[in-house]
Amino acid sequence: MKANPPIDRLRALWKEAFGDTDALLDKFFRVAFSFDRSRCVRDGEEIAAALYWFDCDLKGRKLAYVYAVATLKSHRGQGLAQKLIHETHEILREQGYAGVILVPAGEKLFTFYKKLGYEVATTCSRLTYQAGDSPVAIQKISPAEYARLLPAFLPEGGVVPGEGMLRFLDGYCQFYAGADFLMICEETKNGLTAQEFLGNIQAVPGILKALDFAEGHFHTPGKDRDFAMWLPLEADCPKPGWFGPALD
Repeated sequence: MKANPPIDRLRALWKEAFGDTDALLDKFFRVAFSFDRSRCVRDGEEIAAALYWFDCDLKGRKLAYVYAVATLKSHRGQGLAQKLIHETHEILREQGYAGVILVPAGEKLFTFYKKLGYEVATTCSRLTYQAGDSPVAIQKISPAEYARLLPAFLPEGGVVPGEGMLRFLDGYCQFYAGADFLMICEETKNGLTAQEFLGNIQAVPGILKALDFAEGHFHTPGKDRDFAMWLPLEADCPKPGWFGPALD
C-alpha cells in the first residue's frame, strides 16, 4: 500500500497551478481535504498531477464534484491529467457514485472534458446590480441552516453541496437568507460576489443596500452561459439541472 502523498507537495502543485493564498490553502487542508477524496500522479518525489472532489447529492444519488485538477508545468503535455481523470472515474464507480460534475475554468477546458465524455449539464447567468434605495430584511445564517433551507429554493435537478464543501466555503464566504431568497457570497473591498443566488432576483438591489455595497455580481440560474459539465457513472443517473457555489 502506497503512503499518502506529502501535503506540502500537494500544496505546492495547487499554488503553482492556481496562485491561491496560503490562507486559503491552510483552510482547505485543515477543514476540507481528505486523502480519500483526492488522487494524484507521482514522478519520484514529485506530485506531477492531482485532483480532489467533494460529495454532493442529486435526487438522493451521490455525485462527485471534481475540482482543482492540476498538472505541474514541468509535466504538462504528457496526458497525465487525462490518465488521472480516467482512473478516478473507475474509483468513483467502485465507491458507488452515480456521476461526476465539474466546472471548466475556460473554453479550452470545455473542449478537453468533452473529449473525455462530459457534456454541458447546467447553465447560469451572471448579473451585475446596483444598490437600491430601500434595504430588505436579510440575516446571516450558518452553513447548516443554508443546507436545511436549500431544497425549497433549488431549481429542478439542483445539486445539493455536501457538508465538506459548505465547511470549506464557510469562513471566506457568508451565508444569507431572506423571506424569498438564499445566497452564498464573498464580501471584499471591491464589492459583493454571490457564488449562488436563489430566489427572488428583484430583491437584489435591496440586499446590496442592506449590506452596504454599491454594486454586486450574482451567479444565478439562467441561460446566458454554459457552466457545469457532467458525466454519468451509472446509466440511470439523472442529469443535473443546476449547480451553484463551484470553486471555479
